Amino acid sequence: MRLIFSRFGGKKRKSKEIISYFPEHETYVEPFLGSGAIFLEKEPVKLSVLNDLDPLIYNIFLYAKSHGEEFDKINQSGGFNWTPEKERWITYKQSLSDTTINPMELLFRSIYVIIHSWSGMGEAISKNRRVMRPYLVKLSNYKDILTPTHIYKEDYIHIIKKYDSPNTFFYLDPPYDIALKKDYYKYDNKMTLETLKETLQNIKGMFCLSLDITPKTTELFKDFICHKINFNYQASGTHRMKPKEEYLITNY
Repeated sequence: MRLIFSRFGGKKRKSKEIISYFPEHETYVEPFLGSGAIFLEKEPVKLSVLNDLDPLIYNIFLYAKSHGEEFDKINQSGGFNWTPEKERWITYKQSLSDTTINPMELLFRSIYVIIHSWSGMGEAISKNRRVMRPYLVKLSNYKDILTPTHIYKEDYIHIIKKYDSPNTFFYLDPPYDIALKKDYYKYDNKMTLETLKETLQNIKGMFCLSLDITPKTTELFKDFICHKINFNYQASGTHRMKPKEEYLITNY
């Protein structure tokens, strides 16, 4: 399926290859949802659980589930103003966790902030904000896949413990080692790879973990099965694609 929004670090280009490593399962859990590229590409199962501490991501998936059809009607009639404006962007960003704002407005504000932010991260307004284009994704297209899905904004360890079982499969795409060193992700900066490893060592279910290949990740996860897959990233300031390998780490 088409992404609801794009975001730096997303796995859309490699989604089919990553999913090819997945075992059969009844319950699917993503403790670090991000853009949801893998969830939206894979075949649905009996129960899916999505989690992300970022209120942008949480709002978009939660309210696309409950208000997607209504959102489409308003959007198609021109009821939303998508013009990129710095002051409005800042105001919307500051209001993302305001529970007094109605869900439809929070859904609009969250999408507005993310599509007008640098690399879709929601931390800084994009330099390309002068570009005016409507938001064309139809959220009603996601109704069937989102309706039976549980959506959370909680600590990843709590989600893993809550849904762990022999029939559960976890796909994890956490902040990478290099991102953690730079405190790149505002809402996951208390996470450590050491705690992640300890948590995954003790689960009943199966997991697949995406990580960058560094001396630290190689040493920490050496007791698991470490597959390497090729990624192509666009080199900064150029149109050239820079090849790079990353880990897919599994316990099966």
